[in-house]
Amino acid sequence: MVALYLKMFGGTANNISADVAEAFSTGQVLTQAVDHIKSTSNSALESYLHSDVTFSSVQGPVKFLADGENGAATPFVFQWQNGTLQDVLPAGVAKPVPIVAVKPAWALAADPRPSEGHRGRVTARI
Repeated sequence: MVALYLKMFGGTANNISADVAEAFSTGQVLTQAVDHIKSTSNSALESYLHSDVTFSSVQGPVKFLADGENGAATPFVFQWQNGTLQDVLPAGVAKPVPIVAVKPAWALAADPRPSEGHRGRVTARI
């Protein structure tokens, strides 16, 4: 998928949005289903997609539960670290980095509380 995307649109692999993989996976699952049932009938596709079949995609296996959820999906967790979005879970997939469990302190600007001269005003603090 990455090679095909870069050939078609250029850029770098690091700049490919997760939306691209999700859309590509949707096309892969639909192609597998249509190829198997030899039809584009919505009812036939729906029946096949919910028939306990496992499909392959660039995001991993796809197996639809009764409510449409992908029961075979591997959940991924990302975290902003030092201004960059990092994979932190699951361990063993790609190269996740350790989770930062303690939020660094925010840099404080000026004191947001009203000064002595503003006591008569109504202020809101969020």
